[in-house]
Amino acid sequence: MTEYDDRLREVERYKVKFQENKQFVDNARKKSKAWTEVVQLKNQTLERLKRRNDENLRLKKQLEATILEASKVRGERDSALAEVSELNKSLLAEREAVVWEFLGTQAFRHVIMPHCAREIWLEKRKWMAILE
Repeated sequence: MTEYDDRLREVERYKVKFQENKQFVDNARKKSKAWTEVVQLKNQTLERLKRRNDENLRLKKQLEATILEASKVRGERDSALAEVSELNKSLLAEREAVVWEFLGTQAFRHVIMPHCAREIWLEKRKWMAILE
């Protein structure tokens, strides 16, 4: 009977070991599933980050192109402003020259028909003040 008891104990030990191994296998499967989910989540996150990075690179290139275009437009605006300023200066100088020429002509004296030289001098002074 001792042999039977020994075998029975051995069978019980194997049952316990079998249960432990089964528990280990179940835990390993659960962990494997969890690791699979973690890996999938990691891959999804990497894909999302890659798409976002691609979008950011596209936006960066677009921004650089816009900045370059804006600097070109700014340069054109500055040159146009300089040209307008030069035209204003030349128009003022031309206007002043024409007025001076008119003030120095005989026509100016005939148009005004002054009764005295003082009135001519005052009229010239008035026109000079307007020019300045």
